[in-house]
Amino acid sequence: MDGGKCICMLRGVRPFLSVKYDIAKHTRYKYLSDADEKYTFNVEKYLARLRNPRPPVAPDEPFGFYEIEDEDEPEPPDADAIGEIEAEPAA
Repeated sequence: MDGGKCICMLRGVRPFLSVKYDIAKHTRYKYLSDADEKYTFNVEKYLARLRNPRPPVAPDEPFGFYEIEDEDEPEPPDADAIGEIEAEPAA
């Protein structure tokens, strides 16, 4: 068989002969690791970031904390007020 052809086997369809696609002709080929090594996926680096996530703020970095109240939203009822409601006695 010619090196530019392949046998495609798909579920529900009988195997057929097809011409191979040259990925170098694709418009986004430049983003593959075949074209540029900087796009190679580093599994060890990825797993290290999962195990040791970076904190959102550095320990020595100053930041401000603001509490914002939404004036359109009604206040939730007090927990004490809810406890004062008595159930009607069963008949």
